[in-house]
Amino acid sequence: MNMINIPCIRGEKINLCVLRTDDEAIKLYTKWMNDEDINMWVHHNDCTDQYNQEVDWANRKLERNENVWIIVEKETEKMIGSCSCSGNRNVKLGICIGEAEGRNKGYGTEAIKLMVKSEVNKKFQ
Repeated sequence: MNMINIPCIRGEKINLCVLRTDDEAIKLYTKWMNDEDINMWVHHNDCTDQYNQEVDWANRKLERNENVWIIVEKETEKMIGSCSCSGNRNVKLGICIGEAEGRNKGYGTEAIKLMVKSEVNKKFQ
């Protein structure tokens, strides 16, 4: 899928793009949640996430209008992870670099900075 047509918050090395629910994206979310290196850090650690569970997850996030973003590496336009930020007085922050080759490159740090900047801009518009 051409990421140019998807609304994004543009960064230096990554873009944060709106949550996708197409087949390609759902297959990636499922792959990431079944990766043992990721699964040990999420609320369920049984490595049994299936495609339909990820469809439900993505649809719930969209229905609730939650701030969930897909992390896209700018150079390759490849989806490498996801991140979210929610709450008012108490903020919940989640980040997952699902693709192993995207880890330890500062993408998570940049994603957090972009999310914070986006939220601050919303508050003062």
